[in-house]
Amino acid sequence: MKEERKKNSLFTDAGHINDSGVLLYCDGLKLNKRKELPESLLTHVSECSTCREEIFEYYEFVKEDEVVVPHPFFDKQAQTISINWRFIAVAAAVALVMLSAVLLYNKQERNPVISDVNPIDKDSQTQEQPTKNDRIATVDTTAKKEEDTVINKLQKKAEVQQKLIAYVNIPSLDEQIARAATSRGISVLKPVVDQEFSNEVLFQWEPAVGDTLELSIFTAENISSPEIIKIAPNLDNYKVKLKLTAGLHYWKIRQLNGRRKKQIGLGRFRIVR
Repeated sequence: MKEERKKNSLFTDAGHINDSGVLLYCDGLKLNKRKELPESLLTHVSECSTCREEIFEYYEFVKEDEVVVPHPFFDKQAQTISINWRFIAVAAAVALVMLSAVLLYNKQERNPVISDVNPIDKDSQTQEQPTKNDRIATVDTTAKKEEDTVINKLQKKAEVQQKLIAYVNIPSLDEQIARAATSRGISVLKPVVDQEFSNEVLFQWEPAVGDTLELSIFTAENISSPEIIKIAPNLDNYKVKLKLTAGLHYWKIRQLNGRRKKQIGLGRFRIVR
């Protein structure tokens, strides 16, 4: 019942993420605690492009803002605090309104209305008037700045989208991983589920296998074109030295015997920077 109330507080009646859910998801990204978010929230974002787009847009505005510490959701010492997510959502909306006001004010500052013009003599007026080339140069400079601004925003948005996509789960594989099945007494000891690495990833299993092993590493984005590594027989460990991107990665180990492939391990790990 408690879990159901938590879920309802993060979703609209139509089943999409509300303002509280968006704010919580963005805090999870900024604190690098995305995996601690409610399972219902993670699953919905992985499946709903509309809600992902909304998170991308809002994260652009708040990614440089500091997160209140201790955080009422993520910090264990604050678990007893009663959270009013509706109040937080209103605060987020007020912040967006204030941001819009600041942008409008800056626009007016760049384009002031001239009400009083001091009289000047004819010679001075002629001398100070911009030439045609000056006006063209001004227009070109302004257009270039606007173009650079648009390109910069698109690049930042693409970076945010890539970051979110990098942590998308594959529910069908998560179910198999939860069952933690082994094959013919072969047990993969490392990496443990959701273990974090900064670069090299150590795989270890027991006992040593007399056949060649095939290790596949992939994400939700490149599941159809994984990195494939062949591991020589009679080994019980292997260190992956590929330059993997930050995010959630899945792996499979298969035992090769002639044309047959027997899966002996499945899991996931995280690359953090």
